[in-house]
Amino acid sequence: MTIIDLIWLLVWYVVVGAIVGIILLVLARVIVNYSDMNPFNRTAITIRQFSDPLVNPVRRILISYGLDQKLAPFVTILIAILIGWLLLELVSSVVFTVRGVLTSLQHG
Repeated sequence: MTIIDLIWLLVWYVVVGAIVGIILLVLARVIVNYSDMNPFNRTAITIRQFSDPLVNPVRRILISYGLDQKLAPFVTILIAILIGWLLLELVSSVVFTVRGVLTSLQHG
């Protein structure tokens, strides 16, 4: 494996890990919101503190378009997946280009 392949693998693991983390965090928020858990419980407060910066901007946009704000967590998940996919495609293209340039420099 070359260093370029290792960089690509590292970026892939970081991006996929971030996407999975965001999905789990938002799903935990949905479960806490729709269960009968005490909203002043430390777990509920912590989940809300970490997920509010992700969900609230989407909620404001949905409200401004006149849509139901209950869809905000699911739209947040879709946005996270889309941004992650676009980032992986961008990094993949850059890595493929750099690998091609290095190969052509080595072989003339």
